[in-house]
Amino acid sequence: MGALAISTVAPMDLADLQNKLRESVSWWAVMQHLVAAWRSRPNPADDPWAGPDELFAQLGELMCTIEDQLGVIEPGGPTEAQIELICSALEEDSPWQVAAVAEAVDCRCHPTFCADWLAEHEAGEFTPAVGELYPVPTWQGSKDWEYSRNPINFTLRPNEFPHIRAYDPTAGFTTPVEIVLYPTAAIELDAALATFSKLATVHPNREWAELSMTDGGSAFPVGPTPENQLAVIQAGVDAALDDGAQLVVVPELAVTAEHAEALREWLSDRQPHAVVVTGSYHAVVDGEPANCAEFIVGSHGPIVHRKIVPFIDQTPGAQPSREGIVPGPGRVRVLVGSGYRFATVICKDFLDDDVRHALARAGVNVVAVPAMSRSMDSYPAEVDGYVLDSQGAAAVANNPGERPNGSAIVPGFVFGQPRRGRTSVVQPFKLTPYVSIFTLGEDEAHCIPIE
Repeated sequence: MGALAISTVAPMDLADLQNKLRESVSWWAVMQHLVAAWRSRPNPADDPWAGPDELFAQLGELMCTIEDQLGVIEPGGPTEAQIELICSALEEDSPWQVAAVAEAVDCRCHPTFCADWLAEHEAGEFTPAVGELYPVPTWQGSKDWEYSRNPINFTLRPNEFPHIRAYDPTAGFTTPVEIVLYPTAAIELDAALATFSKLATVHPNREWAELSMTDGGSAFPVGPTPENQLAVIQAGVDAALDDGAQLVVVPELAVTAEHAEALREWLSDRQPHAVVVTGSYHAVVDGEPANCAEFIVGSHGPIVHRKIVPFIDQTPGAQPSREGIVPGPGRVRVLVGSGYRFATVICKDFLDDDVRHALARAGVNVVAVPAMSRSMDSYPAEVDGYVLDSQGAAAVANNPGERPNGSAIVPGFVFGQPRRGRTSVVQPFKLTPYVSIFTLGEDEAHCIPIE
């Protein structure tokens, strides 16, 4: 492996890096040391893959050599031979070599170092420190679909690699969005989404008259009025679970806080092997009016997401109206498993560029969006883009089913999957309360009336 000579390279402590690599007991430790060495380069703006053609070719050759010669990657950490291969590749004080070797280790070892990271963080929830590294796994679904951008072609920041992110809540477009990671539910999340194939949305209401909401002004609280609302939702969730759904989403403001508590107790008795978003509700949180969505996986939960982007209607010529809540902190909560990362955000949260960007950078490949909207025009395109980026799946559950003039809200639900041209599914609203079920790899959902 010849040296990659370039005049802008300054000396680094190669011996120290090699010693740290030889002391590494996991592939995650190896990757951290390599990335730290790359981040310490004299010119942080340097990009090894944007240099002269000769350098680019040498970097690619070195990367392919390391990938090929690493051999079998076993759990339990690198072998002595694998470490020596890496150390021997770093024969010059060159951050360019470090970048090529780090890229090779990322490509070959990411399933193992993602598992290493998860094992180190399973004790509880946490938000990474600014600049802290965390891995983003590649997910292969149960169906044979074509990849587009996950995450090998994700737009990376200067100190990142395909499966490595450096935490920065300001790495969006305009507004910081914090990530809170929950590795504590890893076993239950992976069990719930094992051979992931079915998503479901529950639609309990037909008309806006079934919601206590007035036009105009600042609306709070908004909630369902039918006396049998809880029973209808329970029947809908039950039908979805009986049909094999592994993700079930109840819409925004389809429940009250009391309904959500009753659903938690009911699900704890039922013990479903699924992720269930029990809808959202208006409540006062820390003295502020808020919109909260709860989600449960197996016996773990509830985890609560507070809506970040309230609804506001400023249609020209009409009296402006808005959701009378205080926006929640810019924060998304992510359940982390070995193959899946799940989050739920509420309605307009998902239409916000910064929120979607934070979800994507956190590696969220299953996202649920409870919604309550008079128009769903924006959601198919946004879901389409997101699932192509994440190579994951999405479920948007809207409620109720009709506009005030009696026309149907189309789509009533949106499902996303990463097959180009088949990422969004739209189906007309049914006249009775119903559940929509979507199987990944298929073209259309089917509906089950709620009895």
